[in-house]
Amino acid sequence: MKSAEKDAHAKVESRVWSYSDAKSTAGEETFAYFDTHVVRTMPETAMVVVDGEGRVRFVELLAFHEPDDYLPPGKWLRQLDGRALDGDLFVRRGIRNITGASLTSEALTQAIRRVLAIHRLINAK
Repeated sequence: MKSAEKDAHAKVESRVWSYSDAKSTAGEETFAYFDTHVVRTMPETAMVVVDGEGRVRFVELLAFHEPDDYLPPGKWLRQLDGRALDGDLFVRRGIRNITGASLTSEALTQAIRRVLAIHRLINAK
């Protein structure tokens, strides 16, 4: 956990992670991770699909219990596609903030960094 927290620059609170892996008909391997965290006072659950190279394929919000005003738009979520765990995967660096919902953008970006750090550890070769 300490290694994942260091790589993610985010708190990793659980030692148990749910994920699924699959291969496409073309043989491309993907992994779907599920991260539940608190945004402001209520939880959200994100599914982060990671490709075999350790990059985000896409992010889908499965549950969002904050007011709808704080819900990130699809266009904002798409900026996460193709991202790797690097120094640009932070709000106000390589990730745009959501005006009026900065806690949402920060919480979700931290979740992505956590998932990518855990993925790196699980798939270390």
